[in-house]
Amino acid sequence: MPLTGQLKEGFWEGSSPSRQRFASMLSKLIDSMPVEGEERKAARLEVHPSTLSCYRHARRMPLPHQIRKLYSDVIRHTPTGVVPVKLEDLLELRDIAAATRVATLAPVSAVPDEPAAEDPSTAVLPGKRKDGDRRSDRHSGESTPAGKTADVMVAHQAAGRRQDVLNLISATVSTAAPRQVAETIRELCRRQQPGLAEALLANGRKRSHADVMRLALALMAAGLTDYAETAMRASLMTDTA
Repeated sequence: MPLTGQLKEGFWEGSSPSRQRFASMLSKLIDSMPVEGEERKAARLEVHPSTLSCYRHARRMPLPHQIRKLYSDVIRHTPTGVVPVKLEDLLELRDIAAATRVATLAPVSAVPDEPAAEDPSTAVLPGKRKDGDRRSDRHSGESTPAGKTADVMVAHQAAGRRQDVLNLISATVSTAAPRQVAETIRELCRRQQPGLAEALLANGRKRSHADVMRLALALMAAGLTDYAETAMRASLMTDTA
């Protein structure tokens, strides 16, 4: 199992042990890239150098398709064809780290380009509209129940109200249909909140197999194939546990 190994120092203080193990393993793969220097590595990965630094320090995690792209790039330019980590181990450890995200939510210092926070008491769970709200879902996400839920979730996290975030995630998972959960995940991604999106996804690890498949299909329909894969992989891990 890829859970063994000693943790290094220098990780983000809000990261979990599993997230740190993932970052350590990912760093080994990054170090094997066929270019030198963090800026050149970041350019090859098509991310900002600060994002690459976040990967190394367990503050952020790349999506599965980014990991596969990195792995393919390394193995293609390695004469022996041998890389320091296994792709399957890296993806599995990412799933484990994402599943523990709920327990390690930390407040953010700033939320870029976000609308003003509304009163948390006015939050609308996905699938439930307020009386008199007849605006079309074709407009911006802020006008939909999923968009409103995402706004309140982001506002709670920005204010450091961790328990309110967890309560809203739990309420969303327990009351919303899989399609509506997928819409909320999409809205969180639109707001550049992948940590909250993953927390919402991981909170439903006890979903039935049928609900997991419905959620995966809804996520794929929303263009979130990486999240769909994560949902299915997590379900398989639970079934075999």
